[in-house]
Amino acid sequence: MLYDARIRVCMLVLVDPLFWLLVLLAVFAAIRMFNGGVQECYDVELGKWIVTEPSVSIFPGHAEGSGFLEFAVVVSMFPVLMGCRHALGKSARLSFLSTMSILAGVALLAFLAAARLGIGSAAKLLDAGIWPPSYVGCGFGFCFIGGIVAFAGSFECKWNKLLLLFALGIGLDAAGLFFFAPFHVVLLFAAVAVLLFLFSAVYLWVACHPADALKFVAGLIIAAVVPVAISLTLVQKEVLDSHLAFFNGGGMFPDGFWELRMRLSELSHSVWRGGIWLGTGLGSFPGQVRLLASEADWTAWNGVLPQAPFCGWWMLLCERGIIGAATIALPLAFLLFTFVRRLVGAIGVRAFLPMSALGILAVVALAAESFVDASFLRPEILLSAGAFLALSGSSFPKKEAQDGESNG
Repeated sequence: MLYDARIRVCMLVLVDPLFWLLVLLAVFAAIRMFNGGVQECYDVELGKWIVTEPSVSIFPGHAEGSGFLEFAVVVSMFPVLMGCRHALGKSARLSFLSTMSILAGVALLAFLAAARLGIGSAAKLLDAGIWPPSYVGCGFGFCFIGGIVAFAGSFECKWNKLLLLFALGIGLDAAGLFFFAPFHVVLLFAAVAVLLFLFSAVYLWVACHPADALKFVAGLIIAAVVPVAISLTLVQKEVLDSHLAFFNGGGMFPDGFWELRMRLSELSHSVWRGGIWLGTGLGSFPGQVRLLASEADWTAWNGVLPQAPFCGWWMLLCERGIIGAATIALPLAFLLFTFVRRLVGAIGVRAFLPMSALGILAVVALAAESFVDASFLRPEILLSAGAFLALSGSSFPKKEAQDGESNG
């Protein structure tokens, strides 16, 4: 019986177009990982600094040390995404989200303790600015909204003994989002959290019991106390003040941000023209910008070399080109297509779960954030976005099950 179930899941995976799109992505990432050679060096003959092409120029390449992580995460996408689509039941999906939330909260506590004790440079990393991509903040944002959905689902599954632990995880994730992400990222994920909160509360009131909805609201109120307590006990006052600057009259973005973004967008266009189809190589953007920047650009940047443009879409095209961008976009587009198809098929058949809204809201927030940041290109963030979309799609009944319900 168990053997037959495993064979059935394996066959579902092999005939799933997403599996073969991931194979294509893995092949592309493997070629890039082995095709190094992109580096900044001085050309004696030309008498100037240049950025070299990869070892095999007709294949995608990478700068030193930037190809292995992406390949490793792409390989991990196979069990995660295919499991989320085919092998996880309702309880397993909730366990997946709650485990993400709780483990991220534990990591935050360890980090804040290190920062408080002055270990290493932990305290400096708490000062979330606009210059480095805020992928850590986005990671906490994903865990935060996923934790809310898992918390709502735990009432339906009657996981009463775990409710307090789930609420604590949500509160810690909210604190991580606040301290590791710029204010505009905090606002985006907070908006998603509010929508999921309202959806979950209404769902529990209607589909379960009003008492469950009230407990859900009370649990999130308890969760809200966690970041406040952390702020008052583990975080230094000057760090807290920097994160509250917006409420003290500061702007959402630093002075001159949009001028800097425009300069980097113009430079990014020039970089992309140097590798329209395959890009200039993973990790090559800083070196390319260094060579193309004018004296006025360096003055505007205060001498600090940008590691990424203030637009993830430009970063995607510059380093990966049109073909590389397509290999990333196709799996996500297929997951989105599956979500929409199952959403349309489920209308009028059964009530939508809070998890049904999780993936699309998370992707919309990430897409909006990518107009001023390049966080979504971190492999970990892409994996989270794909997993959430897969979970949302699998929360709807498949077409065969829908037909059975409608005919029953």
